[in-house]
Amino acid sequence: MIVLPLSGTAVTRIGPRRAVTVVALLVSASLGAISLGYALSAPLLVAGLFLLGAATGFWDVAMTVHAAAVERQLGRPVMPRFFAAFSLGTVAGAAVGVLMTALRVPVSIHVAVVATVIAGAVPAAARHFLPEHAARPIAVPPPVRMSRPGLGAWREPRTVAVGLVALAFAVAEGAGSNWVSVSVIDRHHVTATIGTLACASFLTALTAGRWLGPAVLQRFGRVTVLRTAAAVTTTGVALFALGPSTGLAFAGSLLWGMGAALGFPVSMSAGADEPARAAGRVSVITSIGILRLRRRTASHRFPRQPDHCRACPARHRDPHDPVRCDRRDHPPVPRQPHTERLRHPGTHRCYVRTNPLETPMTRHAPAIAVSEAELNELRSRLLNTRWPTPWPATGWEAGTDSGELRRLVTYWASEYDWRVHEATINALPFHLADIDGTPVHYLRFDGEHPGALPIVLTNGWPSSFLELTTLARRLATPSRYGGDAADAFTVIVPSLPGFAFSPQRPSLAQPPQTHEIWHRLMHDELGFERYVAHGGDLGAGITSRLGEAHSEAVVGIHLMAIASPVAYDAAGVTPEEQEYLDSVAVWSAEEGGYQHQQSTRPFTLSYGLADSPTGLLAWIVEKYRAWSDCGGDLSSRFSDDFLLTQASLYWFTGTISTSFRPYYEYAQRLTRRVERVNVPTALALFPADLTQPPRSWAERTYNITRYTRMPRGGHFAAHEEPELLAHDLTEFFRAHR
Repeated sequence: MIVLPLSGTAVTRIGPRRAVTVVALLVSASLGAISLGYALSAPLLVAGLFLLGAATGFWDVAMTVHAAAVERQLGRPVMPRFFAAFSLGTVAGAAVGVLMTALRVPVSIHVAVVATVIAGAVPAAARHFLPEHAARPIAVPPPVRMSRPGLGAWREPRTVAVGLVALAFAVAEGAGSNWVSVSVIDRHHVTATIGTLACASFLTALTAGRWLGPAVLQRFGRVTVLRTAAAVTTTGVALFALGPSTGLAFAGSLLWGMGAALGFPVSMSAGADEPARAAGRVSVITSIGILRLRRRTASHRFPRQPDHCRACPARHRDPHDPVRCDRRDHPPVPRQPHTERLRHPGTHRCYVRTNPLETPMTRHAPAIAVSEAELNELRSRLLNTRWPTPWPATGWEAGTDSGELRRLVTYWASEYDWRVHEATINALPFHLADIDGTPVHYLRFDGEHPGALPIVLTNGWPSSFLELTTLARRLATPSRYGGDAADAFTVIVPSLPGFAFSPQRPSLAQPPQTHEIWHRLMHDELGFERYVAHGGDLGAGITSRLGEAHSEAVVGIHLMAIASPVAYDAAGVTPEEQEYLDSVAVWSAEEGGYQHQQSTRPFTLSYGLADSPTGLLAWIVEKYRAWSDCGGDLSSRFSDDFLLTQASLYWFTGTISTSFRPYYEYAQRLTRRVERVNVPTALALFPADLTQPPRSWAERTYNITRYTRMPRGGHFAAHEEPELLAHDLTEFFRAHR
């Protein structure tokens, strides 16, 4: 309990490999003290037990951090099997205990032998760990106030509930590990050998349950597995405690161990679903779960994904480019692409996937590293904002509210910590592809099922890939959220050209347009013969053009907005459609000023926003309030850190100006108009989004096969309502796999 809060910092500083080696020697020394203390001195025995508790707490953290790094390298969930390996060690220890007890070997000799084995075997095994740069967790610099995310997570009912689940299963596991043998001996008057054998049975069942865990979770999902596990555990405990015979006690211990196997590992996984909030949530779940009788920590910080950069991206750079690649830190990793065909069960369609993830034209993206000079310049500009003279308009009626903006600017300058979010971004599965000389920065989340359906997600304005990460995880690993693993997608989230870390296209008039870049990425570079697509706002237009131009590869599209018909007969407009057109005209007059400016004179606006972070924040935060389902309360939908990270991405990459290009290109008729999309199309309308077209209007341009009016949510639905959006995507595309 004392060492755990300090263990994360220590492991971060020295790395898991060194930590495990050093602590192995401490564990060996503590066992030596226990051995001598058992024979000679009670105080020495107590001191040895205290040191053993401290050392194993530190050891647990280091091993879990390394296990998480291995899991990230493999790209698939294997954490329960690391817990199974740990449990296998306890089974081996129990088996040795049975033998030593049967042979009447003194406890002091038994413990001394174990100490000797640990001192030699563990350092030898640690030499085979991942290199420190690959396994070291993300280091958080000293200014970070770690208490704040934790305190915030304590107020989240779901996080506390998950912590209580972890506590319940951890108590069940700990009680079984510590008391099964004693209880069997006391209640049934059997020998110590039989009692120890009962404990070994419990631990064997626990290990088997964890080894089978990934397959079971993938098949049935978290919720079903945990409910079943709770029922099995309860049955096992009742049978063990109430059964009148030794045989029933053994049967109960087996059910007890099998049921208790997955509760704690799955709880930790649930707490880490959203990387931006994972540290706080995991710390809360661990703090609750650590109250268990037998402590085995699963708390860890998220390791930085190694950036094996075989070449820097072909992009135009300037001295302030925040993306850097150091080949000395990340040596080349030669890989030969291997193509495998994945057939979805029950269908005749095959999806070609390239494996490993890198192809000759794709590579891991370099780490993002904003310099201290840039951070200091941002703070200086924020602190020296020249505020406009106020005039008699209240609240948000004439634009961004001054009081709210001043509060955000103060927080951005003094308390917001970019390094925390930079580390979270670097932990995402980023890659780079070169499409006809245009570098594309994209995320790839591989689906948990071998028949995962490839999908490309495209955000709108003023947003970035950050809006889509939670949705992407839900789609890639549905079993983590109570869904069916067979509904999994392999999710690709490219950054639009000129947004965040994707450079703009080199020419206004020359191809390829963005939808063609997306097709080249999905079909030619990543090797998906057939795939699906989703988008809203600007992303809806790109997705529409993708479905129209490449119906031979695009199985279907899912939209949150539509392209209006190129031409239509005004006399044939229905009353419902006319009401919609009238609402669009009202919206354009009241809310469309930004669009007109960005479509006609974007440069004039760009100079001010590129020079003033306060102006940049004011320009985009007003849209988050106006277009979301927040009811006028921004904080009900978006945290300050989320909004400021979006603004920081635009600021540090200098892309606010280039993010206006799609508006200008469309207005100048440089973008292909959508005429008729024949692939199956779903339209999901969130009530606070910009427009609400009736189905008949959408059917003038699209082959609408699913039309959904959502109960809540707005323009940023992937962030506001990821569960609703993921469900609609899953239901629609299930028929098109």
